[in-house]
Amino acid sequence: MRREARGGFAVNTQTQAGSASWYVPQKHGRGRLRIVLNVNQLASLYNQGKTYQEIADSCGVCAFTISHRVRELIQEGTIKSRKSIRDRCYASQREKRAITLRQIVIMYDQMATYEQIGKIFGVTRERVRQRIKRATSETGQRIFQARENFIGLAEARSRLSVRVPLASLKKAFASGEIPGIQNIYSIKTYIDCRHWEMVEQWARDTQSRRCVACGKVFIIARHSNCRRISCSNECAVIRSAQTRQQHNPNQFRGWRKQVAIKLANYHITDQEVWLGAFQAMRYAGLTYMKLRYLAKCGIIATRDHPSKKWGGKPTLTFSLGQLDVVKEVLLVINNNSQK
Repeated sequence: MRREARGGFAVNTQTQAGSASWYVPQKHGRGRLRIVLNVNQLASLYNQGKTYQEIADSCGVCAFTISHRVRELIQEGTIKSRKSIRDRCYASQREKRAITLRQIVIMYDQMATYEQIGKIFGVTRERVRQRIKRATSETGQRIFQARENFIGLAEARSRLSVRVPLASLKKAFASGEIPGIQNIYSIKTYIDCRHWEMVEQWARDTQSRRCVACGKVFIIARHSNCRRISCSNECAVIRSAQTRQQHNPNQFRGWRKQVAIKLANYHITDQEVWLGAFQAMRYAGLTYMKLRYLAKCGIIATRDHPSKKWGGKPTLTFSLGQLDVVKEVLLVINNNSQK
């Protein structure tokens, strides 16, 4: 009678039926027995994903025996190892993660934000930030260098030496005059810094103007007004004087425009009567500010008083005929407003 210590049972090789030595393979030694297990049952339990201990409990043997038998069956090719299946699953998961990371990198390079990427993949913005940080540490920021080469329209406008409206920058990008990229997820435009000289040259060419006073070509400075039409303050004064002399009625609005249109062909004669400021206000029904505005804009003519002075300077007098026209226009406007 020999006892298998690991299996917990005994086998008698000397029975009445005859010798059972044929059952014991000689290659395992005299003290080692090989237990015959149902291969189909073992393969079924193994393929179900059960552990060695669970299979051993079902078969009534120890887990070591089951693991040894499974290794033999795997070497014989009877069953397939779960490691290969697990490796294939892991490889598939790694491939999916690589594809997802590649898509995140593409979207990130297209100026998409963490929140926009997270909504597409169904994760939080913090998870997207972690993935990008991990990819950055693994690749040494080689895949994210393109993002650093682009700036927004507001920042590009502040960097330019020439004052350019934001709408002009956006139109120039849309027409292909300046290089850049557009975020397809938020419809924002970014300028390419690698071709900054081209952007500067475009700004100089588009924002260069010709002075209306002296005819000199000038470029609008970054801190100046975009609508400036004169190259200097001296030219602005000259242009203002020219405008007053030209007396264009279209530059006014409301009742002032009507007065300017009616006085456009008015000629002052030598017999013109001139009134002082107080008399002109009472006669035409104007305030002092309105009277001074009409005089400053050149709508009505003024003349220095021959004798009266105020503060060392001669006082102004106003044409009575022109005041009649102003009074008539104001009267018509008041009648229309009352109706």
